[in-house]
Amino acid sequence: MKNNLLKKQILVFASIQLVFAIYINAQNSYTDSLLLSISKSKTDSIKIKGYEELAEYFKTIKPDSALYYHEKALKLATKSNSFKKQQNQTAILMNMANLYAYSFSDFKNSTLYSSKARKIYEKYIDNRDTLIYNWAMNGIADLYNLDASVMFFQGKYSDAVVLFKKSVEIYQSIHDEESAILGIGNLGVVYTNIGDYVRAVENIRIILKFNEKNNNKQGMAKNYNNLAIVYVKQKSFELAKKYYEKAIKIAKEINYKEGLSRYYANIGMLNYDLGFLSTTEKGRDSLFAISEKYINDAQVLYNELNFVEGIADCYNNLSLIQTARKNYTKALEFLEKSLEIQKKINNLDGEATAYNNLAENMIFQGKYSQAIDYALKAYNYSIESGSLSVRASSCKKLADGYAGMGRHFEAVKYLNELVELKDSLFDQEKTNAIANMEARYDVEKKQEEIEKQQLVIAKKDAEMKQQDEENARQKLQRNMFIGAFLFMILLAFFIYRNFRQKKKANIILFNQKQQIEIQNTKLQQANEEITAQRDEIDEQRAILSEQKKEITDSINYAKRIQQAVLPSGESASSILGEHFIFFKPRDIVSGDFYWAARIKNLLVVCVADCTGHGVPGGFMSMLGVSFLNEIVRKKEVIISGEVLDQLRNSVIDALQQEATRDHDFGSVKDGMDICLCVIDTATQKVQFSGANNPLYIVDCRGNVNEIQPDKQPVAMYDCMNPFTSNEIFLNAGDCIYLTSDGFSDQFGGPTQNGKKFKTKKLKELLAVIASKPMSEQLEELDKAFIEWKGMHEQTDDITILGIRF
Repeated sequence: MKNNLLKKQILVFASIQLVFAIYINAQNSYTDSLLLSISKSKTDSIKIKGYEELAEYFKTIKPDSALYYHEKALKLATKSNSFKKQQNQTAILMNMANLYAYSFSDFKNSTLYSSKARKIYEKYIDNRDTLIYNWAMNGIADLYNLDASVMFFQGKYSDAVVLFKKSVEIYQSIHDEESAILGIGNLGVVYTNIGDYVRAVENIRIILKFNEKNNNKQGMAKNYNNLAIVYVKQKSFELAKKYYEKAIKIAKEINYKEGLSRYYANIGMLNYDLGFLSTTEKGRDSLFAISEKYINDAQVLYNELNFVEGIADCYNNLSLIQTARKNYTKALEFLEKSLEIQKKINNLDGEATAYNNLAENMIFQGKYSQAIDYALKAYNYSIESGSLSVRASSCKKLADGYAGMGRHFEAVKYLNELVELKDSLFDQEKTNAIANMEARYDVEKKQEEIEKQQLVIAKKDAEMKQQDEENARQKLQRNMFIGAFLFMILLAFFIYRNFRQKKKANIILFNQKQQIEIQNTKLQQANEEITAQRDEIDEQRAILSEQKKEITDSINYAKRIQQAVLPSGESASSILGEHFIFFKPRDIVSGDFYWAARIKNLLVVCVADCTGHGVPGGFMSMLGVSFLNEIVRKKEVIISGEVLDQLRNSVIDALQQEATRDHDFGSVKDGMDICLCVIDTATQKVQFSGANNPLYIVDCRGNVNEIQPDKQPVAMYDCMNPFTSNEIFLNAGDCIYLTSDGFSDQFGGPTQNGKKFKTKKLKELLAVIASKPMSEQLEELDKAFIEWKGMHEQTDDITILGIRF
C-alpha cells in the first residue's frame, strides 16, 4: 500500500512538472517570438509596439520586467516630437504610472509619470481638430482618474473626491458617457469611506442602473459590493448580506478573481460584525469561524493576484477575530504584518485602522496607556485622511482607554466627539434618504416586472390568435374530405372547445388584471409617501434659502469694506495721474487687489492675485493691502525686489506657513502672485518686480514689451530666491499695464466648450488700444471681455491697471 501511494505521488509530481514545463515553454516561445521580431525590425513604431506587448505580457507575472520594457519603448518614443510619437509617449507614460500604482504601490513614481503624460496632453487642448482635442481631454480625464485612485489608496479621500469630480466633468464635456458613469461609481466608493452615505448610494445606484441596462456583469458585481459596504456602515446587515451574496454569485459566474477576493473579505467582516450581535456563545463562535474562512479565502486570492493592500487588510481583519477570541498574541502578530504593509504603501486610512485595532487589543488586555498611544496615532491619521468612520472608532478607543485609567475628563471629551461623529454619520435624514433610494429602486424593479408581464400576456394573445387560425385551417382541410354531416358535427365541436379555451383564458386574464391593479394601488401609495417627503424637503429648502440670504448680506458688507481700502476716484487720480482700472471680481468679494502710494517723487503701484476668490481671496487681499502700507508707507522701502521680499516674509509669518509646511500642504499654497512697480516720476525710471505676473509696456508705436517676473509666489515655496528688481526707462506717451491672470484665463470664444483668451491675445489687444485715451481703453477692455466670455461663467477675478506717461 505504501508503494502504491509512493507511485501515485511520483505520478502526480511528474504530471505537475510536465504541465509546468509546457507552460514555461509556451511563455518562452511567445516572448522569444516578440524579441526576434523587435531585433529584425528597422522601424521604431514596430519596436515600440513589440516592447509594449512584452510589458503587457509581464505586467501581472513579472512587474519588474514589464517596467524594463516600458522604459525601452519610452526611449524610442522620445526620439521625435511628432504627434504620432507623442501619442505613443502618453500611452507608455500612463501604462508606467498604472504599473507603479497597482503593482508596486509606488505612488510617488506613479504621480511623476502621470504628470509627464499630462504635460504632453495639455499641449493639444487648444487644438481645433475635434479628434485631437477629444484625445487630449480624454487623456487628461484618465490621468485625473488615476491620480484620484492613488489618493484613495493613500487614504487621502478629500483629494480623491476633487480629482474624480474633475475626471467626470471632462468625460461629460466630451460626451464619453461610459467613462463618466465609471467615474461616478468611483466617487460613490470614496463617499462611502468618508461617511457621506447618501451621496454614496446615489452615485452607486446611477452606475448600477447603467450596468444593468448594458448587462455588464463585472460592473454589477462591483456595484452590489459597494452598496453592501454602505449598508454595513448604516448597520443594515440584512441588506448588506443580500448584496454581498449577489456580488459573489456574479463574480463566480464570470471568474472575476479580483472582485471575488474583495467580496470574500467583505462578507467575512460582515459575519464578524454579526457575531457580536449573537445572543449565544455558540452562535458567536460559529459566525467568527465563517468570517475567518471567508477572509482566508480572500487572502489566498490576494496573494495569487499580488494585491498587497488587500493582504494587509486581511491581516488586519484576522487580528480582530483573534482579539475577539482573546488570542491577543496571535492578534498582535497579524497587526504587525498589516501595519508593516500599510506603512510601506503609505495608506493613511489603513495605518489608522491598524492602530485602532492595536488600541482595542491593548484595552482587552488592560494596557490602557499603550492603547491611548495607538488610538491617538489612529486619530491623527484619520483627520489627515478625512475618514469620519475611522475617526469615530479612534474616539471610542480613546474614551475606553482614558476611562480605564480613571481619567474621566478626557474620556468624556472623546465620548462627546464620538456622539457628534455618529450624528454626522447616521443622522435620521441621511438614513431616510438612503431608505427612500432603496424603496425607489424596488418600485422601479417592480414596474419593470409588471411591464414584462404585460408583454408576456400580449405574446400569449398573439400565440392564441395564431393557434386559432391554424386550427381553422386544419378543420377546413379535414372537412373537405368528410361529408357535410361530419363537417357540421366537427365544426360544432371545435367551436365549443374554442369557447372553453377562451373562457379559461379570460379567467386567467381577469386574475392577472386584478394583480396588476393591486400593484398599481401599492405604487400609488408609495408615490403619496414620496410626495409627503418632497414637501418636507421643500421646507428645508426654504430654511436654506433664508440662511443663504444672511450669508450674502454679510459678503456684500465685506465687499464695501474691501472697496473702501482700494484707491478709487479722485484719490486714485491724484496718485496715478492718467490711468484706468479694469476691476471685475468673479464673486461679490475679490481675491485680486490693486494698491498705490507716493513716497516723495516715487510712485509705488501694484496689482496682486491672491489665492482663491470670493471671501477667502478677500481676506488675503486685505492682508496684502495692510502689509504693503506697513512696508512702503511706514518703513519707506522703495526698492521693488525688497518690497516683495518683505511682503513674502509677512505673508509666511501671518499664515504660519513655516510651522505648517510639513503637515498642512493647503496652507503652504496660500499666498499671492503680484506685479509691482516703483516709478521715479521725475526721470521716468521704472523698477519692476513680479511674482509670476509680468509687466506689459506698450510704446507710442504700438510695440509690446513683456518684462518677465520671477517664477515664484509671494508665499512659502520649495526654492525661495530674493525677488529681482528690473529697471526700465520710459518715454513720453508710453503705457504700462499691470495685470492679474484672470483676463487671459477666461474661457469663451466661438466654440461650444470654450477656450482660454490667452496672454498672446491680451498683448495684441493692449497694442491696439494703447494709443486711445485711458477711459476709452477701459471701455475697449470691457467690450472685448464681454464678447469673448459670451454665455460662459467668469473664470476668475480680473484686474488690469493701465498708466500713461
